Amino acid sequence: MFTASAGGQIPVVHFDDHQKLEIFLTMAQSFLGFLFLTNMEFRWYEALGLFSLWFVQFILPEWREEITFVYFFWIMVELLRAFAGTKKLMAFG
Repeated sequence: MFTASAGGQIPVVHFDDHQKLEIFLTMAQSFLGFLFLTNMEFRWYEALGLFSLWFVQFILPEWREEITFVYFFWIMVELLRAFAGTKKLMAFG
């Protein structure tokens, strides 16, 4: 409705660097959680790892960029495990 009432033009939303980092951090955290759940199990060390990274970036906000890189590294490890066959992706059959 808003777009129709605005003359059909979709307004552009501009993000500053802090907002972009927050978006990447949220995407990385969500995708890692998704990868953990693809084997239809959520192990204690996966939960502890997610919580620890969240807690560190919450307590030390200046580390958010480094924490984002840790998330993406962990994502790569989980993807390599999946493609190597050491982690089964039971959610996909």
